[in-house]
Amino acid sequence: MKRYLIDKLKDWLLSPARKPAVLRGARQVGKTWIVRELAKQTGKQLIELNFEKQRSLAIHFESNNPSTILLNLESALNQPIHPADSILFL
Repeated sequence: MKRYLIDKLKDWLLSPARKPAVLRGARQVGKTWIVRELAKQTGKQLIELNFEKQRSLAIHFESNNPSTILLNLESALNQPIHPADSILFL
């Protein structure tokens, strides 16, 4: 099952017309693990935001402009974000 999910997510990641992916499931079923593993296997930068632990980051998503959101996150996280080489996991 894990390999199947990783393969499906890799296909999604390579799609030039991809839209955001939504991973749904009960707690503790491996959603975070699968995203971390995807980043590891593909060499992508993982930007992992946990709004339960980092409530202050939610303010950066008030804009509807993706470029503004990324600029705000770069400033808040004090690290560059390269969209083509990154996975943003909320």
